[in-house]
Amino acid sequence: MKKIKSLVSLLLPCLMLLGCATTLSNQEQLDLALADARDIAALGTQAALLENPNYRKELELTRDSLHAIASLPEGKATIDDLTAALAKLPIKELKSAKGQLYITGGRITVRRFTQLITKPDFDVGASGAIQKFAVALRDGMNEQLL
Repeated sequence: MKKIKSLVSLLLPCLMLLGCATTLSNQEQLDLALADARDIAALGTQAALLENPNYRKELELTRDSLHAIASLPEGKATIDDLTAALAKLPIKELKSAKGQLYITGGRITVRRFTQLITKPDFDVGASGAIQKFAVALRDGMNEQLL
């Protein structure tokens, strides 16, 4: 019962935000996605390091790839760049229930971000959204790696 309460307390804010997303402006949705990205990156990195400290190298490679994306000129980063950076994460190796919870949270966060930036009225290049998302993920990871 305690595990279920913990899971509900973690997921409830996400579900509430998902329900509100349609009434928010694109900028407000981006701001929420960036905050979520930073938080889930910090939690996921912490879970990975607790499960296996040897994951540090893969996590640092991912962080460095995210930094490279963030350093690109505004509008030059692509979703493929972001996908390639995230492919370096040791996701397949995380086996614990907590690790799987953070992986699912990460997938939800990336999916929400992708849905936002593919909206017809969202200017990905002008917003620098991909770079900002990479920065949020990198900064969240840095909270645990530094």
